[in-house]
Amino acid sequence: MYRFFYMLFLSVLVGESLACTVTSIDELDDGINKNIDPSCIVDTTSLMANRRGFAKGVSGGLNGDVFLVTSLSDEDDDEFSLRKALERLDDNDNVPRWILFKVSGTIALKNVLSVPNDITIDGRGTYIRLINYGLKIYDADNVIVENIIIENGVETSTDAIEIVRSNNIWIDHSTLSNFPDGLIDIKGGCLVQDEEDRCLLLRSRITVSWCRFQNHNKTMMIGLHKNVAPYDKYIYVTLHHNFFDGTNQRHPRLSQGYAHLYNNVITWGLHGSASFDKGKLYLERNYFESLNPTNLVGVKFHHGGFSGDYLIPDGYVYAPLSGDDANRLINNDQIELRENYPESVQKPGYFDFDSADSTTDCNYFKVIWNSGFQTNFSHFQTCPTCECVP
Repeated sequence: MYRFFYMLFLSVLVGESLACTVTSIDELDDGINKNIDPSCIVDTTSLMANRRGFAKGVSGGLNGDVFLVTSLSDEDDDEFSLRKALERLDDNDNVPRWILFKVSGTIALKNVLSVPNDITIDGRGTYIRLINYGLKIYDADNVIVENIIIENGVETSTDAIEIVRSNNIWIDHSTLSNFPDGLIDIKGGCLVQDEEDRCLLLRSRITVSWCRFQNHNKTMMIGLHKNVAPYDKYIYVTLHHNFFDGTNQRHPRLSQGYAHLYNNVITWGLHGSASFDKGKLYLERNYFESLNPTNLVGVKFHHGGFSGDYLIPDGYVYAPLSGDDANRLINNDQIELRENYPESVQKPGYFDFDSADSTTDCNYFKVIWNSGFQTNFSHFQTCPTCECVP
């Protein structure tokens, strides 16, 4: 008897069920499935093993219910749509939820989708494409967005993904393109404020990994300026193995806060990355390539302009071209990675941090081929013209 309760405690602790009564997506009911462990239906283990960076503690809908989306409709009365999957019944409906899809295709959103706490949107094994509007992650905690496409926002939309006053958010293996404002905007370093706007809970931790950004101008913004958002200095973001596929600028544009970039392929039309307003930008083992031979600034730190009456200070940048952390210039050794007080930008102390991949040709192509939405997660493609030796 004691051993039974001990094993039950361990199973809860590690997020495993003692027994799986349902083991296939075909056995699920349409819509909500209570008391069904997501790990019995899909491979949650390998996904959790790929968590990195500041949001490495995210679990999303693990140990919660499963919602099976079986409709591509966005009508309010559709009980089996993605919009319904993201709705909470009331303030007491706080069970984590793992969202799976039994359909593939395009969901033409009628307005933005709001994402609550403790959610995984898992598009693996299907083709899920959101158009017209994107995701709004406001005042949320513990969210995973996995393997979807968000593109072609209408004029009344803003960002493909907007993250505001949220913590433990992981965006992985998704393809984002063509929205009126940004592809990802992250702001709001104060998670909880009182009635007098005093901050009660600080720090926003975000990871964006293995994503593809394309067909866009102002790609990613992290933080607003101090005069309008003084708490945005508490935003912490990791970007790794992303492919900025010829987007114009902001890869990212950092204001205040801290951003750690490693193993990203950044190709741009106007400029690469930027850090302003005392933001701290740590760049290691990334690939920089300009598509315009007259625009060779891969990283910059000086703004020189104003936000209202506020003169925007310079940012801090660590972006070496030599040593163990060296970034690599592609096709043009005149590209400028402008550092500013690099000693002020410290490498993050991730407990599970593995050294970034070396900047070989093979790892360059690995990011290009494997970033964004994937139809097959069973393997990573290898470079056909070189040996994959770190």
